[in-house]
Amino acid sequence: DRHEYDTSLYGHFGQGLVHCRINFDLRSAGGVQKYRHFIEEAADLVVEHGGSLSGEHGDGQSRAWALEKMYGPELVAAFGEFRRIWDPEGALGCCSRWCAARSSPTAGARRRSTRRWTCACRARAARATAR
Repeated sequence: DRHEYDTSLYGHFGQGLVHCRINFDLRSAGGVQKYRHFIEEAADLVVEHGGSLSGEHGDGQSRAWALEKMYGPELVAAFGEFRRIWDPEGALGCCSRWCAARSSPTAGARRRSTRRWTCACRARAARATAR
């Protein structure tokens, strides 16, 4: 109520998995700022109560910024190191999650659907393909 968003709740309530469908205004600067306050507060609340920000389909780029809230900086760094060791050429896809983890919840919010991440893994993969 405080944030003045309307939502539809759905999911697998018996297993404690709740999805929220919220229409955010990501086209105006004010809407993006409002979203940022809401999503950061929601992430803190979820972590405080032992919930997961990951959801049933993983983290994705849109929630990568919140990984440190859940796991802490040391474990997030270990995730990145694991990725660099086991996929040094970025063959399994770009490491955008690790680049995005250094970002913010509103980075690219207005153009999320067309965003193209630039990162070291993608550059290495391109070089490897060119060989």
